[in-house]
Amino acid sequence: ILLNALIFAITDYSNVDSKGNIKAEGSWENALNLNTNSLFVSIFTAEFACKVIAQGFIGNHGAYLTSYWNMLDFVVVVTGLAVLADSSLENISSLRMIRILRPLRSLSMMPSLKNIINSILASIPELSGVFSILGFLFLIFAIAGMELFGGPSLHARCRHTPYPVNRSYVPFVGMDYEAYRCLSGSTFNLETDDKSLTKDTSPWATPQECYWPLAYPDAPQLCTLDGSGSNECVHDDHRIAEGNWSWCGSNYDAKGNRRFVPYNGGDVLINYGNGFYGTNDNDMFNPDLNFGYSQFDNFGTAVLTIFQSITEEGWTKILYMLIDSVGPTLSVPYFILLILFGVFFVLQLLLAVLEDNFSKTQTSLYFTLKNVPR
Repeated sequence: ILLNALIFAITDYSNVDSKGNIKAEGSWENALNLNTNSLFVSIFTAEFACKVIAQGFIGNHGAYLTSYWNMLDFVVVVTGLAVLADSSLENISSLRMIRILRPLRSLSMMPSLKNIINSILASIPELSGVFSILGFLFLIFAIAGMELFGGPSLHARCRHTPYPVNRSYVPFVGMDYEAYRCLSGSTFNLETDDKSLTKDTSPWATPQECYWPLAYPDAPQLCTLDGSGSNECVHDDHRIAEGNWSWCGSNYDAKGNRRFVPYNGGDVLINYGNGFYGTNDNDMFNPDLNFGYSQFDNFGTAVLTIFQSITEEGWTKILYMLIDSVGPTLSVPYFILLILFGVFFVLQLLLAVLEDNFSKTQTSLYFTLKNVPR
């Protein structure tokens, strides 16, 4: 089992065919995986047969299928034999996934790990209440986040021009912006720019073949659109030379319309991947900005942002992004409450339930092994 798990671990999943199946050509790891699969299936089948002969298959006390761990073994063996019998079944992703369950078979041979799993399973009924509280917490903070931080603020970065320009404009060469202006009228960064505009009547309701060049491409940092945030894009000759001026702007207008159509290739705008990442915003596709996923534009991304925060993994980065864009007045109290209730209360409560059930399982195992009545 451990050897099979090791072979799965070293498999090169970047070397696949057009159907997504690993291929042996060009990878000794994949060749080892494919060539040893039938060997491991044979060993697991022999083990299954010995257990059935010794214990019986089903029905009597102590039969093979009376154990949940044996049921797992049975599913792994049957799917493995089915794939060997009909190689076309290898293309079914759900059957390929079951192969990954093989390392779990080792749990039944390790009492300590088995006890931990049993403790977790025994905790599920009691955890339902904790998960209900956690779900309610996610709901409240997701709605609050969308109300407070949703919109273009978490997409705004300092731009080299005061408004979007057409693609013939070359950044950092001269300051004749007006000749290259994409659309006349308001950039509509904020709803207060023109309260009469709606999502459909916005000048950006139809994406344009333009772009908005970044002032500092190598300094991934959000900026403030309304002046409430800490990172202001300066365009004041009393504070900075005119050649270094910048303006805060987003690739989305105040109503959430995407300003620009995708642009494949060229020197002015790079289209990352397939264009279907979180916000589909090239200027946010940066590891220091969490690739644009940390925002509150909709319920799904809000929940994802909250989930990352309560794991305490990178939540300070999200907080700093909010401080840059909307300021500390709203973002700091929001995250203090989120960490206080989400981490120090709900998650600790979850761990307490798991610990309590683990202790009960250990006690039960002790009395069972000692054959002492409780």
